[in-house]
Amino acid sequence: MVYRHVRRRGDKASPHPTRERILDAAVEVLGEAGLDGFSVDEVLRRCEVTSGALYHHFVDVPDLLEQAIARRFPQGVLETIEQLRGAFAQSTTLKEYQAAMRQVTTISQQPDNRPRRVERAHYLALAFGSDALHGVISEQQRQITDAFTVMLTEIQDRGWLRSDVDPRAVAVFLQAYTLGRIVDDVTDDPLDPAAWNS
Repeated sequence: MVYRHVRRRGDKASPHPTRERILDAAVEVLGEAGLDGFSVDEVLRRCEVTSGALYHHFVDVPDLLEQAIARRFPQGVLETIEQLRGAFAQSTTLKEYQAAMRQVTTISQQPDNRPRRVERAHYLALAFGSDALHGVISEQQRQITDAFTVMLTEIQDRGWLRSDVDPRAVAVFLQAYTLGRIVDDVTDDPLDPAAWNS
């Protein structure tokens, strides 16, 4: 399936306001109810549009759902990147930055973030079964990794990251260890969060 409405890189056209209202409502419903509880009727109720408007802006319900997944997918990760960028911008020494990184890591690795880790892992798994979802998730993931890579390159330029390390590899590693926490999330006897953060 090819998306009619996915904005491609370099596309300057603004999304239609009705389309954005529908998609925002779908993201809300998906976040609250998950995939199993996702309801198009609830989406339409929240954004106060007809099903005709939905089908005008989206190919079908799977198209809407895949676009909502793609929008939810980077949430949380982008917030963490902004926190890390802010910590970097405010730090004048490596020691200050390391302390700020510890604080951001502690926040991002909290056990309370388990549902978001599980949700991201679920969406990644689904992407391997759908070419359309794979396309949009792939683009989102590329943007996330690019954002991490730019930040890490700036840190490397300041001399706070070894010059012989590939910033993109570090970007992928940071995401992998965060997502990989689901290995411990699933156990009945999880690690002490302080031990994990250390």
